[in-house]
Amino acid sequence: MKKLLFLFAFLSVFAFGQGHYFGFNGGYTYSSANILSGTSGEMDPQHLYFGELNYQYFPEKWFYFNIGLRYDRKGFGLNNEPILINANDATANSDTTGNYSYDFHKVGVPIKVGFRLGGKFFFVMAAGLIPSYSIINRADWTPNLQGNGIEASSWDNWTNIKNFELAWIGEIGIGGQLGENVLLTFTAGYSQSLTKHLLPMQTIENGTPTEGYRTARFKGIHGAIGLSFRLHKKIKKKQLEKYSPSTN
Repeated sequence: MKKLLFLFAFLSVFAFGQGHYFGFNGGYTYSSANILSGTSGEMDPQHLYFGELNYQYFPEKWFYFNIGLRYDRKGFGLNNEPILINANDATANSDTTGNYSYDFHKVGVPIKVGFRLGGKFFFVMAAGLIPSYSIINRADWTPNLQGNGIEASSWDNWTNIKNFELAWIGEIGIGGQLGENVLLTFTAGYSQSLTKHLLPMQTIENGTPTEGYRTARFKGIHGAIGLSFRLHKKIKKKQLEKYSPSTN
């Protein structure tokens, strides 16, 4: 009988004690990219947004695992970039420049490991990976000089497009408990793609406008507010003592 009571108490602590949380967070993204090849233009970061549903499990009060479902808007612009002209196996810049705009809507599954230090008010930090998939891709190019026979271009999909992306993310922040079963957090983070992407650019080959490609990795700075709700109400210490095995 004592063994059964002890097992019940142990399972109660595991299921209700440290906590299983379901929540959401989201906010602002300062979205940009590292251009690895194919540009001499001016980077134009975009002010975008993201949102995330997540589940957190705390095997210890100070340590947790996080998995979620995330919508992420990514993109950036390149301004005043010369057109590349390819002729007779030679490449040169023309006098005409253009502005590029790249826009991506992504759905991903963030997987993070985090630490929470403190009590009612606490400090958090976390790191992990976000595998994601692009559901919408768009690129636009607009020439700055008109009347030279070169028209604006846009692409919804392009050759060698890579919809899958794997990015790493790191976060730090502060938070507080709203009662015993709700957590409020404010976090700042940075993410960068580990995968390379080919993005279209405008070139002219032997007098004919055609697609060229540049190589880039996405990156971004994030600011978010989040709320998490305990899936089971916290059992008070007196309630657990009620089921503890007798010492007699």
